[in-house]
Amino acid sequence: MTEEKQKKLSKAEHKRFINREGGKLLKTVFRELYPNCFSETDSKPIKIGIYDDLQAAHPEIDSKIIKAALMINCGKKKYFEAFTVGSHRVNLQGEVVAEITDAEIEYSKNSIRKIAEKIEKQRQNRIDQEQLVNTNREKEQLKKDKQSQEKAEKVVQLSVEAKKEQPPTEKKPAVIVKTKKPAVKIETKRPTLSFLKK
Repeated sequence: MTEEKQKKLSKAEHKRFINREGGKLLKTVFRELYPNCFSETDSKPIKIGIYDDLQAAHPEIDSKIIKAALMINCGKKKYFEAFTVGSHRVNLQGEVVAEITDAEIEYSKNSIRKIAEKIEKQRQNRIDQEQLVNTNREKEQLKKDKQSQEKAEKVVQLSVEAKKEQPPTEKKPAVIVKTKKPAVKIETKRPTLSFLKK
């Protein structure tokens, strides 16, 4: 994306763009060039200061996108689970450069707990949102039902009032109308010339 288009984006859109590009960079470039460091299946603690190494190796890539890629890689639960006693930090080539300290292990445990809490909070927010939507639907349905019932009661009341206002009518005896029988067509035989036959 050109710099002009990036400037036109709002802050939120720009942040989403950077994160999206960081994810693409991690999946397509870093995992292919540095499989021993950025493995998708075998997450390893990476060297402190690896950002500087990546920036030096790839000056053509925007520094914000490199940071986003590292945040995506290092912000996952799987990454923090790799911090155990006896584990090591690795450089871009996957070579061991430092041992994990107890403080880093404690930090990773806290990070895992925070990630779990965040996931639980998001799940609870989804449940609350669904309940709110269902409650609103129920309220709306009750409102519609109440309006329909009020309307029906009003129609019944109006019809009762209309009957009360009408003067009583006298019942007249039913009139029977007699009609004439339909004319019956009598068929006559056509005269024959039978007298000629004799």
